[in-house]
Amino acid sequence: MSSEKRNQLMLVTTFVIVLTSVIVHLLHRFTDFAYTYTVLRNGAVGYAYPIATWVLFAVPIVLLIAMVVSQRVKPHLFPYLMMLTLTFASISTVAGGQGLVEYHFSIFVVLAILSFMRRIDLIVYSTVIFAVQHLAGYFLVPEIICGTADYPFSLLLVHAIYLILLSAVLIAQIHFRNLESSRVKVQEDETRRLLQQAVTDASQLVMTLKTHATELETAANQSLQSGEQIAVTVDPIVAHATEQETSMNHGAEEIQSIRSLTALIQERMAQTAAASSRIAADTIAGDGDMRRMEAKVEEIISESERLERVVTTMSNRSTEIQAILQHVETISDQTNMLALNASIEAARAGDAGRGFAVVASEVGKLAVQSRDYAAEMTRVLGGLMDDTIVVRDSAQLFKRATENCQTVSADVTAVFHRLTEDVSEIDGQISSIQETRQRVTSQMETLEARLATTKRAASELQQQIQHVAAATEEQVAIQKELSHMSDRLASTASTLEDVTGQLEARAN
Repeated sequence: MSSEKRNQLMLVTTFVIVLTSVIVHLLHRFTDFAYTYTVLRNGAVGYAYPIATWVLFAVPIVLLIAMVVSQRVKPHLFPYLMMLTLTFASISTVAGGQGLVEYHFSIFVVLAILSFMRRIDLIVYSTVIFAVQHLAGYFLVPEIICGTADYPFSLLLVHAIYLILLSAVLIAQIHFRNLESSRVKVQEDETRRLLQQAVTDASQLVMTLKTHATELETAANQSLQSGEQIAVTVDPIVAHATEQETSMNHGAEEIQSIRSLTALIQERMAQTAAASSRIAADTIAGDGDMRRMEAKVEEIISESERLERVVTTMSNRSTEIQAILQHVETISDQTNMLALNASIEAARAGDAGRGFAVVASEVGKLAVQSRDYAAEMTRVLGGLMDDTIVVRDSAQLFKRATENCQTVSADVTAVFHRLTEDVSEIDGQISSIQETRQRVTSQMETLEARLATTKRAASELQQQIQHVAAATEEQVAIQKELSHMSDRLASTASTLEDVTGQLEARAN
């Protein structure tokens, strides 16, 4: 922000603060504004020192007028008058507000406004004035400062402490802000130096562009002379080219013959390709058959494993039958023993044949147990019969799988037979291709004789081409130089553009 605009802003702000002081005086003098609170707070109504209060009322107004005048007459006094105006406006506000503590906040507003000027001396002067006002006023005219004569001095010290703290904070902020401004100013000076350097570089670049333009014009003239030399050299080349064209026509006729032979070769090769395709197809079919055979073999292996498991099961069932038979034998032995005991008891006991009834009961139980074991043996034998059926089915599947393997083997044999026939056909095609190749060789010998003439003409043409090449090399060198110059011009223009951009950015 410019100094003029800042002064105008501060003038308006100061006017608002002074106007606030006037309003406070008018409210407390001619209205009942805060009447009850003032009585409770100060214990009295009215001003203890009316003349001093009127003087404080007029001081900021006079200072504001002096401030307006100094802005035009003596601008260097403007900041100090502004500081005095704001400071005494705050003192007037406190006095006009009958010393109410609430109006003491105007002090902090004044210091905050002064910090906008970024001058430490203004903050210090204002703080000193406020400190003197509080200390001297407390002992001389306490009613103007505190509104009452019995205001505690400790509370006044609290005001002073906060005033000093605020001043210290503002001074620190202004100090560091000024340091930052100094750093910015240094950067601006550096920017200004870079702008001057950029202008100098731009001037040098313009001179370089002019020099390159002159060099480019000279190279263009050399390129024109080389072009004329090339034009003179081209005329003999045209004459020799006509003679070479005739020789090349004969060569073209021979090439037509070669094309016919090539067509025949292509036809033979097509037949060979067809035979190869058939071989490939048969090979694929044979591969498929072999895969089927492998699958069948795997199936045979699976069935064999299944057959093995069934046989194992049958063996286990046989073991079970043996165990059951052993139980049956045991039961039979017990039955015989019981029967023997029953006979002995019957003979020995006589009338006491009741023991025989017990033995007979045991015999009956054993008979039932024997019948259960017989049923279990029947079930096991039934399972054995089922397993036997599975074995039979597996044997049949094994047989069919073997037959399929035989069929696949026969198919594979047929495929390889066809492969043999195709190979024989390919051999015949190869023989035909060899004969065609011999004819091509003969035609190529004739073509070589024709091309010998062309070679001599080409030799003469080569000499002329060398002259053209020399001129062309010179032309190319010049063109390269022109290209390099153009590149340098482009690079210089790019550099100039970058410098111009930097100038514009720095200017902004």
